[in-house]
Amino acid sequence: MSHSAADGELAGFLEEQIRRFVPNCDVFRTTRTGQIMPGEEWFRVITEKLREASLFLVLVTPNSVNRPWMWFEAGAGWMTSRPVLPVNVAIAKADIPEPLRFFQIYSLENSEEASTVFAKLGGALQEPQMFASAVRRLGATVREKADLGA
Repeated sequence: MSHSAADGELAGFLEEQIRRFVPNCDVFRTTRTGQIMPGEEWFRVITEKLREASLFLVLVTPNSVNRPWMWFEAGAGWMTSRPVLPVNVAIAKADIPEPLRFFQIYSLENSEEASTVFAKLGGALQEPQMFASAVRRLGATVREKADLGA
């Protein structure tokens, strides 16, 4: 999962829900403690995980949209011809620049689109309305951090 460190709480919630509702799905995100062990070469670990990924979930927010790493990771997915699945929270789809805007982007704040994302991942979101509501609440924190320049 590509995301900004400032969106760690949102990314953690999304990972938790994916693990809960998508069977046999392994999620790698650098903001989860233990993903990169002390003393490991972090760039090597990230590039290995990018090579191994079967799908690239890109969490686009006001905090991540201009981060070079988000673009690097999305580009890695695109170059491998594996699915790139951009999802947006707290940012309008129209505010996402090209080339990422060329992909179909799904809003996790919309229950129907969130359900589509989980189906694409191979699972089924049990309570889409509750999920989208929780994402909107977390999205408020994302916006606050973006406004503060986090």
